[in-house]
Amino acid sequence: MQLFSRRAARSLYKNQRIKRWCFDVELIYLAQELHVPICEVDVEWREVPGRLPSAPARLQPFALHYSQFVSLLSIEEATSKA
Repeated sequence: MQLFSRRAARSLYKNQRIKRWCFDVELIYLAQELHVPICEVDVEWREVPGRLPSAPARLQPFALHYSQFVSLLSIEEATSKA
């Protein structure tokens, strides 16, 4: 979960390119580049019995990992051009 001030959110989302997998990785990277303070907060996770991941996550793990990898490369590519 990400929480931003209005000013930080405008700055970060204006510069964000990834809209799917790894968007949060890009937001953290942009926050560091734009000197937006980052704070890590503990979260208590509770598993809901009987709930399964969505069908694509169960049936196409390679495709999802590939998509994440491509997203990470696009962050690298965008930052190397800047």
